[in-house]
Amino acid sequence: KQWYQRRVRGGCLLRGVTTDKTVNARALAAETAFFSGADMRAALYNAQLARTKAGAKSGLSQKGLLDAIQNTKPSLSGEDLQGFETVYNNFLTGTVSNVGYKTTLR
Repeated sequence: KQWYQRRVRGGCLLRGVTTDKTVNARALAAETAFFSGADMRAALYNAQLARTKAGAKSGLSQKGLLDAIQNTKPSLSGEDLQGFETVYNNFLTGTVSNVGYKTTLR
């Protein structure tokens, strides 16, 4: 699973947000497979805004969050995110991939 999905399941993005008992972080993570952290924040913001406009006094619901997720377009394609994840995992493990050229810092 991707690191940004783990943040949803771990509750990082929902920390400090009032939710009702219907919210299932695992289901939300499954729906955000190609979302970056910023994309998920935007969806959360949109869900909160919709709840406020509707005059709701209770916490965010699963349906409200899923509606916001479906109305939020991921900023990167799945291919782009897979590439970033490969680079990130290589960084964590110290693996160096052969990219065919050298980069120097001055």
